[in-house]
Amino acid sequence: MSLLSFARNTTLAVIFYGVPIAVPSTFSASEPDEDQLIDFASIIQITFEQNLETALQRETISESEEHLLSNLVEETQRLKTITRSLLLFSQSDAGNLKLESKPFDLSSTIQALLEDAQSLDAANDLSFKIDLEKRIIAHGDQTLLRQAIHNLLTNAVRYNHSNGVVGISLHKKPGLLTIRVSNTGPGISPTNQNKVFDRFFRADFSRTRKHESFGLGLPLAREIAKAHGGNIVLVASNSEKTTFEFKLPTDKLK
Repeated sequence: MSLLSFARNTTLAVIFYGVPIAVPSTFSASEPDEDQLIDFASIIQITFEQNLETALQRETISESEEHLLSNLVEETQRLKTITRSLLLFSQSDAGNLKLESKPFDLSSTIQALLEDAQSLDAANDLSFKIDLEKRIIAHGDQTLLRQAIHNLLTNAVRYNHSNGVVGISLHKKPGLLTIRVSNTGPGISPTNQNKVFDRFFRADFSRTRKHESFGLGLPLAREIAKAHGGNIVLVASNSEKTTFEFKLPTDKLK
């Protein structure tokens, strides 16, 4: 369903962060399909952006309005990420995920991602254990691969504990690149370990009580890896450490 036809069927509105959002009458709140979610997320994103643009044009903004605008900026960015993730899933399911493959410096890409991860508020009291082989050249879609590694690193920072450790390594063997990302902190319960790559699955309460999650980061990362002929697996998770491994066959990245 197109965004236009989606909007035409709108008969209801909800208030989200003080902003009225149009909800289509055809939207199933209990079991929405991915097309509905993509369109609904787009509606919310567009509405937020319009409200932000209007508010920023005003000469004076009250303290409560400033707080609301701050929330809107944050939610708009999150919705952009969600919409993009759902679109990538849709393209992948249809066999239409297009890769813009080219050679790029994977070592430098990961180093830049680490700098971003270290700047997160949650990373202030974390240590980073880094073991990257230098000048590793990968052949693939740099934007998508960067997104996959970003998702792994973000999880490692978010689901850590005070004074914890985030580990990342990159090594090359004939025909294979291997990236490992690990974190200390609460592990994933054994009953949930086989579900972490399911779309919209959110891990047990002990891992998510401080960080709201939509359950898209790991599934998207794996989808991107598979599109490049590789895979991401959960190596191990216990009360001391959680480790994910990202394998990319170099012979399929050209």
